[in-house]
Amino acid sequence: MGRRTAAIFHPRPTSGIILCLACALLSGPAIASDWEVMPGGRLSFALDVSDANGSERPIQGHLPDWDAQIQFDPGQLEATQITVTIDMTHASAGRASFDQDMRGPDWLNTAAQPQASFTATGAEPVGINHYRSDGILQLNGQSAPVSIDFSLLAAGAAHQVTGQASLDRRDYAIGAQAGPEQASYEVTLAFSFRARMLSPRE
Repeated sequence: MGRRTAAIFHPRPTSGIILCLACALLSGPAIASDWEVMPGGRLSFALDVSDANGSERPIQGHLPDWDAQIQFDPGQLEATQITVTIDMTHASAGRASFDQDMRGPDWLNTAAQPQASFTATGAEPVGINHYRSDGILQLNGQSAPVSIDFSLLAAGAAHQVTGQASLDRRDYAIGAQAGPEQASYEVTLAFSFRARMLSPRE
């Protein structure tokens, strides 16, 4: 973040109103601190699917390629800014045939829509060191509201951030031909990473 240079005022005793106005203009809107996401984080997804025999089983996968830009300060939650971009072409559940179908045109359609993004402004407390932020997820060419719940715990020089969100795949035209008896409509996202707050000069 850029640094602001404040003008030096030498007010007269009768210029209190002008001084207050100048201070208000210089203070500007609240700006949250920038955070650096450290390597080694994890973003995963989970849903239930049924096999040819009708037996339901959970599927868990991961999204290895993603990037997050975060501005967050517990004292200025209204100034929170979160932007996450995800490379969907590497989405994987560790099963070659399933991954191929999942990335295909009937599901994630990664050939046409290789990237997803989540953007949010503002956050609210929902517990001790626990927060919620409402945003918009763009996925498979569709946009819909999604809320993320997350917590921050101090871990040495950084913080451990963990959280989750859930979405309805129908909002994103994913697997439109598959009913709930084939794949659950609800998809759960989970994330875990370490991040450190940057000083104003970094």
